[in-house]
Amino acid sequence: MKQSRKKSIFKNIIRVLAFLSLAAAYVIGYINTDHEILRILEERISAGQELTKISDNPLIYETQALGEDSFSGYYVITKTKGWGGPLLIATAINRQRAVHEVLVLRHKETPSFFNKLQRKEFFNQFKEKNIASPFLPKEDIDTITQATVSSEAFIKAIRIGSHSAAKKIFNLYVLEKKTKWNFGLNEILLLGLFLVLLTGLLLKNKLLRYFAMTAAFVFLGFHLNSSLSIAHFGSLLLGYFPQVKIHAFWWILVVGTLMTAFLLKRNLYCYGLCPFGNLQELNSRISGINIHLNSRILKITKYMSRFLTWLALILIFLTTKPYMGAYEPFPVLFGLEGIEIQWFILPVIILGSFVFTRFFCRFFCPVGVVLNFTIKARRKLDKYVGNIVK
Repeated sequence: MKQSRKKSIFKNIIRVLAFLSLAAAYVIGYINTDHEILRILEERISAGQELTKISDNPLIYETQALGEDSFSGYYVITKTKGWGGPLLIATAINRQRAVHEVLVLRHKETPSFFNKLQRKEFFNQFKEKNIASPFLPKEDIDTITQATVSSEAFIKAIRIGSHSAAKKIFNLYVLEKKTKWNFGLNEILLLGLFLVLLTGLLLKNKLLRYFAMTAAFVFLGFHLNSSLSIAHFGSLLLGYFPQVKIHAFWWILVVGTLMTAFLLKRNLYCYGLCPFGNLQELNSRISGINIHLNSRILKITKYMSRFLTWLALILIFLTTKPYMGAYEPFPVLFGLEGIEIQWFILPVIILGSFVFTRFFCRFFCPVGVVLNFTIKARRKLDKYVGNIVK
């Protein structure tokens, strides 16, 4: 009895320390956020080029040419939110009322997404564009496949900066088009997958589950490369909420998954939406092997996934960059993009999934930890409310 009580006290201490360390990392990350916009801009422009502030809202700097080939015009600083968090953009506008170049001063996008934009020369299409242009995604500006959310966020920042300069500096009339709901086939298909999975779960129909798993593998995996990650939850905890009208898919995937877990007390995402989890289940069925571990080892692995989730959140909070904690190997498999650790993890996970059912999901996945924590919190809330009613 005493030993059991000691274990319980020890667990509670560990939980308190974990939450306190997360809170401390959150505060440190917030305090260390760099607000010196002028210094960042000066590091990106030509040496010796002087900046004179001519507006505070939005922040606009004017600069004169140092020579025949140097830039003369204005830098308009704008902020918006992308897939990973806030973006800080400097749109350079020349005296001929056209965009000269786009400087990305700060961003928190996943490196694989941002690198894709650079490789596709996404920012080059803004050069020499009239500042009174609509700058509308998929109409006069091309977005990049598998980086659509990031593309649209940068377009919005550049549009705001260009139109502000057009009105404030050149006194031009700009026809502002209202933001339309970006709700199309992708959003409908995602909602449909949720509905099919839920129906299959309630009716205990395996065929519906397998259909949804196959569709999610192709649609969320290879078509969109939009698997749920700890980075998404990190964005929510940091307060990085993308605009609902523009990023409806993000809200359905991230918030929808959390809400179904909390309201229905069911983990639909891990049940059949996760493309990587579905691949691992397929590998296990192909091999026919499922090594069973004893209860002690299983207990250790459970704590290992929780520790990795805690560590990922610590990195996210300290850096205020959600992608810093994303160690899941999804981008490497479905988009051939990723950081070094993801390339290293992927072959290990793939091989492991042939001998352990859902190898990564069971032993390492932070998404499962967060969703299971959400379900557990709901059950505790139900118990608490039930005790009050009694």
